[in-house]
Amino acid sequence: VGACNAAQALRLAQEHNPRIVLLDVMLPEMDGWELLGRLREHPQTRDIPVIICTILPQETLAADLGATAFLRKPISRKTLLATLDRHLGLESRESR
Repeated sequence: VGACNAAQALRLAQEHNPRIVLLDVMLPEMDGWELLGRLREHPQTRDIPVIICTILPQETLAADLGATAFLRKPISRKTLLATLDRHLGLESRESR
């Protein structure tokens, strides 16, 4: 499920209870940092793993706000899939 803005992402996360959220911080209207905070505050979404994916060098901030992982853009498909697998508890896709 994809979202065009933070408000839509928050609503969709509450409706769909995803296994993981991949979140860019550069969003219109409400930035990803605020969205991460709201996800962590809401009882229905607080335990969903959130992977921050951004060009900004703010890994410490992401961790402090409760991100599960941090990926700095640009990222490769292999890195993205390995990170998703690690946080979803799936076996490695390297052999695919």
